[in-house]
Amino acid sequence: MDPAPPPPTPIRTLARLVEEARAVGPLPVVVAGAESDTALAAVAHARRKRIAEGILVGGEPGIRARLAALGEDPARWRIVDVPSDAAAARRAVALVRDGEGAVLLKGRIKTADLLHAVLDRAAGLREGRLLSDVLVAEHPLSEEPRLVGVTDGGGIGGIEHGQRRRAGPRREAALQYLGCQARAAHAEEQNARGRRGADIPEHEQRQRRCPHEPFQPSSLPEAYQREHEDA
Repeated sequence: MDPAPPPPTPIRTLARLVEEARAVGPLPVVVAGAESDTALAAVAHARRKRIAEGILVGGEPGIRARLAALGEDPARWRIVDVPSDAAAARRAVALVRDGEGAVLLKGRIKTADLLHAVLDRAAGLREGRLLSDVLVAEHPLSEEPRLVGVTDGGGIGGIEHGQRRRAGPRREAALQYLGCQARAAHAEEQNARGRRGADIPEHEQRQRRCPHEPFQPSSLPEAYQREHEDA
């Protein structure tokens, strides 16, 4: 019997994550509504890091102008010209569905337009399961380098408890793919077990759910505090 493969080395920094992505090779990123300085700058940066290639879907004149303003040569980019945001969403989703793209990135387009195309039963990307997302970032207060994952930051309303529970393993799998130990607190489960934490002060409940040092605003870098004082 072949020996079991060694466990993956945990990825603890974004720089290491970029190295792993570069080893895999650049993936085609389809930008829906690419007339966006932010989205174009992100894709251009990923291209320079050799982790992505861009397929830019939207109004071609606006995309070309923004690429030039960013110092990019528009002739070196694949641009798919479409007349409207709705058309950009449908075309971008079709490119991913047909295998020409591996990642779908939202540009200057309404979230509703993009999700309408993504969830289209005939031509979208839905697989009959709950959609979710995971934001991965470096922990700014950790003494040792580590990544944290924040999932469904906007919350999911109108779904059953069973759907929430089924979504959990998929989100945790995304973190485990990075070599992270995923821990999640399910408030619904605690409530279903008789609200055993009802007599525990709220700050202590938070500490039990998230057993790291309590957050103190004063522990943030001074420059960060000044920048966000008036936010």
